[in-house]
Amino acid sequence: MKNLILFCCLCLCIGFFSCGTSISEADEKEKEAANEKAMKMYFNKDFSGAIAAFRANLKKYPDATGETQYMIGSCYVDVFNYERAFQEFEACLNANSKNKKCLVGHVFTGRQIGQMDKIKNSVATLEKNHSDELVVMHELGAYHLGSKNYEKSLSIFNQLMEKDSVTAELTNTRGYVLMEMGKYREAVSDFDEAIKLSPNFLNPYNNKGLALHKAGDSELGKETILSSLLINDRNPYGFKNLGLIFLDLKDKKTACQNFQMAVESGYTKKYGKEVEELILTHCKEKK
Repeated sequence: MKNLILFCCLCLCIGFFSCGTSISEADEKEKEAANEKAMKMYFNKDFSGAIAAFRANLKKYPDATGETQYMIGSCYVDVFNYERAFQEFEACLNANSKNKKCLVGHVFTGRQIGQMDKIKNSVATLEKNHSDELVVMHELGAYHLGSKNYEKSLSIFNQLMEKDSVTAELTNTRGYVLMEMGKYREAVSDFDEAIKLSPNFLNPYNNKGLALHKAGDSELGKETILSSLLINDRNPYGFKNLGLIFLDLKDKKTACQNFQMAVESGYTKKYGKEVEELILTHCKEKK
């Protein structure tokens, strides 16, 4: 699923040091200028420069630890380094365990690297204090999907469909939940709606193809995924799902070719090691 990062990038404008003493107007302006410089690098996608600048600010202005640590984590998210991002969000929560942005970031990156047990406390805090907020609802729905609590996940996404603007990403995600529940025709309906909302968004094609296969129409499923590869032939998620279909059809050779294409197209960096594990399990000759 498309990695939509729903974190807010806020300016770090805190007016007191952690010891409680006020700082001079000149120092405050210097601090704001340093933060603006780092933020400019972030928005210009100079993530390595932004990380260095935020770290320098972190050392010089420890009162802003939580917010600055959050921004460092966001930089790592944008380069798909979820392990490092996870560490930064944990550090942010060590400074302030109720920082909502860092809680969301902690849950998001924890899901990406498979640390479901380590994010339970963050999930519980979000559910207790922010469960009716849209950004949080998105993340909680995804968490319960990853935990295979499909009924809870579906309930959250149904609520979002009522409360939030209906987007291709949201419709696609609800369709994915329905597919995991075995409700393939309902899932296909959501994927069709997502494609209608955003014809160049690839994931609904890839998910629809897999759902059609699971519903018994493998040929149409393959054709649907191949149509996404015509839009973008560097489509790792499409290659993975195509590989899964061929694996189910006992065509291991073609399945493994697609898994390899998924890896070469960047699947591991974007989504994790699932395809590499499939290759190890099904494509390596056993000695």
